[in-house]
Amino acid sequence: PNDGKILALTQDYGYRLMYYGWRKVTLWPTRGELNLSELRGEGDKDFETYFAKKSEGKDYFLITSFNQFNDQPELKKYLSQHFPVYAEGGGYLIYDLAHPLAP
Repeated sequence: PNDGKILALTQDYGYRLMYYGWRKVTLWPTRGELNLSELRGEGDKDFETYFAKKSEGKDYFLITSFNQFNDQPELKKYLSQHFPVYAEGGGYLIYDLAHPLAP
């Protein structure tokens, strides 16, 4: 989408999106980055608080790295329970963060 800011779990630190798609995205950390953060004692213990910080001001959550997405079951569950799917296709899934599902 061109109408909002994107948080992304993607390959290559989003470089392909920037180069081919002309889109700058904010990156969601990979499982390895989260593990290192926890080892350093820097990780937020509460997932919802961490998600709220990372997604503040973002309209969409883009996933193109499905291996990483499957390695983060808490993220996968949270997105599917709280946000509608905006679009999906071969190699991508986009959640609409601007319109959360009713509780």
